[in-house]
Amino acid sequence: MKIVFISSITPSGHYSQYILEGLASQKNTQIILYAGKHERLNAPHIKKVENKYVWSKSTKYFVEIIRQTLKDKPDVAHLQQEFNMYGGPFTSLIFPWLVLALKLIGTTVVVTIHAAVEKKEITPGFILLFHKSPRHTKPFILWMYFIYTYYLCGLFSHTLLVHTNRKRIILIRDYYASSRKLTVIPVVIPSKKISTRTTKPYLFYFGYIVRRKGLENVLDGFARFVKNKPKNKIKLIMAGGTIAGQEEAFEEICMHIKRRRLQKRVILKGFIEEDQQDKLYTEARAVIIPAIISMGSSGPLYHATSYGKCVFASNIGYLREDIIDGETGVLIDNDEWEKVFEFTQDNIEHIRIIEKKAIKKAQTQSPRNIAKRYIALYQLLLKS
Repeated sequence: MKIVFISSITPSGHYSQYILEGLASQKNTQIILYAGKHERLNAPHIKKVENKYVWSKSTKYFVEIIRQTLKDKPDVAHLQQEFNMYGGPFTSLIFPWLVLALKLIGTTVVVTIHAAVEKKEITPGFILLFHKSPRHTKPFILWMYFIYTYYLCGLFSHTLLVHTNRKRIILIRDYYASSRKLTVIPVVIPSKKISTRTTKPYLFYFGYIVRRKGLENVLDGFARFVKNKPKNKIKLIMAGGTIAGQEEAFEEICMHIKRRRLQKRVILKGFIEEDQQDKLYTEARAVIIPAIISMGSSGPLYHATSYGKCVFASNIGYLREDIIDGETGVLIDNDEWEKVFEFTQDNIEHIRIIEKKAIKKAQTQSPRNIAKRYIALYQLLLKS
């Protein structure tokens, strides 16, 4: 079976990297990655995967992908749908028609939908999380934009793949996707070497510094904790870059740290390389994953689980489905983050129990195990 996987592959630790590793481990498969031309210098080279740098971040990506597909003649084309992958909003409008074109040239087409927000959550406040001063983006227009994308992708593809039942329900109820076209396969969790070294007294956040994470809630909770227990030594390390158009969010967080007088307790690392990730995850007492809007399965969650870490996450949206509270992680209301710092100081044994269950979850959802389900899906589609 020849499979073309169409996706970004950078930065390091991208979801596609891990599922490609799993697919490459399966027998009787030829895996080709169509990555962006801009990724040529930094893309990882995965054993048994042929990297081809095919598409541009512009409207040209449509023709570039179709041209290469006609040359390679794959059995299956599996596309990762992300709104900013090929550029801005206009280029994303072309995406459903790429799906149709691939189907018309005789390729079996699978599309993974990574994000879907409930219709009721598309409010002016939601838009402000992404645009400081939105002028033309109104909730109804944004909802229609999502319907256009999800409905047409479902109509034109052979199947839509999602990682949770929640997303399946949202796509059917709010965006009119066909229920028979939707397949649920859990998110892949990469395999990491688990260290047993003693942890250090800090909590770790790794992810984009953007407004929708609600990092101010964490800082407010940390400030209350420090005020109540001034002699504690726990720190908070935050690592991650910004998203184009949302750079102001980083400055807002810096100002919030100063207002809360946490300069000596919060360490901002910015973007970090994979070896730094390994060290910071391994030595952290626990990992935090805050959010005020949940759009899909959390990338930071599967990263943290791959290291066997205890995760504290906001009690909202997809995080409620991805975490069994008290077992594979702990869910926390956004106005109670001080309880997280108290918990990590007073409940080390409970944290160890959660870590063991996180390790077991990572093994169950390993790249190899999830890839087997992908292959079974491809085979079913090719027979139908």
